[in-house]
Amino acid sequence: MRNNQHEGQAGLLLLVVIGVVVGLIMSIASRSISDSAMSRKGKESNAAFSVAENGIEEALQALANGGTPPTGPQTISDSTGNISGTYEVTETSSFELYVKEGESAQIDFGGVAGNVAVRWVLPSEDPGTCSEGSGNAPAALEITLFSTTNVATRSYYNAYGCNQTSTNGFLNAGIGTAGFGSLKTVGIGTQDRFMRLKPIYNGATIRVSTAIPNLLDSTLYLLQSAVTGGDAQKEIEVKRSFDTAGSVFDYALFSGGTITK
Repeated sequence: MRNNQHEGQAGLLLLVVIGVVVGLIMSIASRSISDSAMSRKGKESNAAFSVAENGIEEALQALANGGTPPTGPQTISDSTGNISGTYEVTETSSFELYVKEGESAQIDFGGVAGNVAVRWVLPSEDPGTCSEGSGNAPAALEITLFSTTNVATRSYYNAYGCNQTSTNGFLNAGIGTAGFGSLKTVGIGTQDRFMRLKPIYNGATIRVSTAIPNLLDSTLYLLQSAVTGGDAQKEIEVKRSFDTAGSVFDYALFSGGTITK
């Protein structure tokens, strides 16, 4: 009986050891499978992003070369064919874009009269100070209207809450809406061809909108790229403004006829 008791204890100990070993093996195998799956998903995600990015680059290159934007969805894929999708370029009359200090955005009009709302300065773009000088205040805005008779009308507005009229002579903007700090409603006539917007003191995201149909002409290219492959799915969206004259030409002399030296 004593021998049988020892043999039973040894057998029980053996079962415990086997259970521990099997558990360790299963844990290692599970970890290995998990790591392998994560590695595969990481590679698929990187490959999908790369293909989606290539689609955007192709579209930007076509626009940079001055060619006609491709019409309809364009197929894109990687060299293995495991990642595939499409990119597309469309024109939009809605305008919302970040504009650097001193640079200009151009908004074209469709020959219809009405009001447009110009909003600018998101909370993240407000430096928290209010004094003249680059970076010392939320962006003020220069608004220039160009008419069909080649007349340029300029007006200047300080950001809402940053009254510097006594020092710079600018008017003050109204309080912004839709998440923006500043707002100015601009009346557009049928003779107005386009509007130029230039941030001063700081860069700013500018949104231009209207409730009047056909008042705004197409102002932006919207580039969208979407691809899938394996468990990965990536989408990229980029906005690009139309090609316009550089900011230096805002103050260049121009003539509707012949300029005599």
